[in-house]
Amino acid sequence: KRRFQNIFPERVISPLMPRFVREEISLPKIYKKDKLDVIFEPKGYAPRIKDIKKIVVIHDIIPLKSPETESFAARIYWRYTIPKAVKYADWIVTVSEWSKKQIIQSFPEVVHKISAIPTGIDTKIKEDKNALQKIEKQYPIKEGYILFVGTIKLRKNIPILIQAFEYLKDEGYKHKLILVGRYEFGSKEIIRLAQQSRYKNDIIFTGPVSERIRDAFYQRADIFVYPSIEEGFGLPVLEAMKYGIPVISTGMSAIKEVGNNAILYFDGKNVNMLLKHIKTLLLNKSLREKLKIRSYERVKKFFSLEEFAENVWKMIEFLIFDD
Repeated sequence: KRRFQNIFPERVISPLMPRFVREEISLPKIYKKDKLDVIFEPKGYAPRIKDIKKIVVIHDIIPLKSPETESFAARIYWRYTIPKAVKYADWIVTVSEWSKKQIIQSFPEVVHKISAIPTGIDTKIKEDKNALQKIEKQYPIKEGYILFVGTIKLRKNIPILIQAFEYLKDEGYKHKLILVGRYEFGSKEIIRLAQQSRYKNDIIFTGPVSERIRDAFYQRADIFVYPSIEEGFGLPVLEAMKYGIPVISTGMSAIKEVGNNAILYFDGKNVNMLLKHIKTLLLNKSLREKLKIRSYERVKKFFSLEEFAENVWKMIEFLIFDD
C-alpha cells in the first residue's frame, strides 16, 4: 500500500481573490504543480484536471431546486458550478440521504459515484470564559435567550420565529431573541420586520462572529430554534445538540436525519405550534433533560469528526489504492 502524503502548498491564495478566479485558475495550477493524487474539495467545486482524482462534496442542490431563495449572482454561480462538479468529480459526497436523493433525481448519471456521509463535528465542549465575558459585555442579555444561528436569509424562515417570539413576549416572558450569522439574500427584509416589531429592543442581530463567540452563544442559550424550510443537513442543529440545548426545528428536508428523536419539530408554517413548543421547553425541565441526554448520545454516536474522517479515508483508498 502506498503511503499517503498530505501536502500543504506554500502559496496562500488571498480570500479577497474572486471565487471564480480562485477556483478556475489559481487552485488548478497548484494542484498540477504539486502533482497531487487526489483532491478532496468540500465546497462543491471540481476542476477540469484529468490526472488527479477528485472527491467533491455537494452539500445540496437547493440553489437549483429553489433558485428564488438565492441572489441573482448566487443563482448564476451554482447553475454553473453544480453541473460542472457532477461532470468532473470522480466521486461525489453529500451530507445526508435527503440530499443524495435530490442529487440523483436531478442528475441520475451520478447514481454509481455518490455517497452520503453525515458531517462530523468536534464533540468536545470547551468553555471559553473570555468569549463568554465578551458577549455579556457587548450584548444586553442578562436574562436567558432564544437562539438562532445560521445565515440571515429568507430560506431560513426567520419571520415565523420573530412572530412566535412576539406572541411569547405578549404573554410576559422576559427572554430575548438572538440571531447569529452573516447577512445574505433577503436579510434586509428580515431586519426590517424585526425593527417594526413592538419588541424590537429584545431582538438582537449579531452579524457574522468568530467560532469562539458563536460557541459562547450556544453555551448560554435556553432554547435553540432553527425554522429553516430546506436544508441539505442542518449543521447549526447539530452544534446546538452538542451543547445539550433543547432544539426546535422543522421536520423537513434532512433535519430529521440529524435530530431524530432528540429535538422537537413543527411544520415550518404553523406559528402556534412553534410557540407551543417554545413554551413547553421553557416550562418542562424533565423534557429538557431528556432531550439533552438524547442529543449528547446522538452526537457522539453518529456525528464525530473521527467517524467522518474514517469514511472519507475509505473513499480515498477506494479511488487511489485500489486502481
